[in-house]
Amino acid sequence: MTGKGDFIKKPVKQFRLLILMQAIWTVTIIVLVAWWATLLKSFADEIANLQTQLGQSYAFVESQLSRRGIMIAGESAFFLIVVLIINAVLVVLAVREQRRSKALQSFFASFTHELRTPLTSLKLQAESIQEFIPKTHEAWDYVERLLEDVSRLEMQVQKTLELARVEGGGDVHPRPVNLTQAVRYFYKQLPTKSLKIDDRLGEATGLADPAALTIIMRNITDNALKYTAEGPAQLEIHSELNADSRTTLRFEHMNSRPTGLDPALLGKIFSRGDYSQGAGVGLYLVKTLMEKMGGACTFKVNDSRFAVILLFKGES
Repeated sequence: MTGKGDFIKKPVKQFRLLILMQAIWTVTIIVLVAWWATLLKSFADEIANLQTQLGQSYAFVESQLSRRGIMIAGESAFFLIVVLIINAVLVVLAVREQRRSKALQSFFASFTHELRTPLTSLKLQAESIQEFIPKTHEAWDYVERLLEDVSRLEMQVQKTLELARVEGGGDVHPRPVNLTQAVRYFYKQLPTKSLKIDDRLGEATGLADPAALTIIMRNITDNALKYTAEGPAQLEIHSELNADSRTTLRFEHMNSRPTGLDPALLGKIFSRGDYSQGAGVGLYLVKTLMEKMGGACTFKVNDSRFAVILLFKGES
């Protein structure tokens, strides 16, 4: 399944709508100008007939009619040319802005991709230094903090690359997946020091892209780690088979702290609250990837609990 994310898709739709509206507006103006010129010409003809009936010479009436016709044609043509020029300028500016937006997105994605190599090198060097420092040494805390900062930056770079892939129309390939096994395998690889998992999963299957599912769980977990009130993040995971053969996975952060973000804005690109730490990308990726796989994603906030509810299509 293909398709761009909202961050790119909406501007593209707006651009196409702008072009369509400009075309409709241009056609409307041409019709109005033609109607206006025809109407004025008919009035001029009626005036000429009245002048002839009142006894004015035919040559004089013909001269007046010719001047009026030239005036009407000239004013109509001038008005039409001005409108067409303005429309053309607006279209050119819109095209330039669209190209600029695409170029900026490409640069941003390339720049982020180039950051991965030095970050990986920096992390390896810090880990090597840490191996030669005893935990009682004062430098241990500094190296530990450096590793945490590098890991946080790596996660942000990874999110940016995932965002670029989603917005660029990257494919997802949903197939039957044992969701229970996938979730348990993912959390088995994570350290348990800062994260406590309450596994309440039953047997659950659904249509999902394994790589996209990993990205979704990584962003849900990263969000829980960032916004934990105190102690390790407590994540409770439930599964449910619905009557319509779709499967629900519920990730509930039990000790969440407020971010100051309006719940209605959850899952929207770059939405950040007063106490947010991220860039407003993680939950947007979760929601967008679920929709691209044919599923759905909703968020619920209740006091100190924050739930991410994933709805997967059934295998049938």
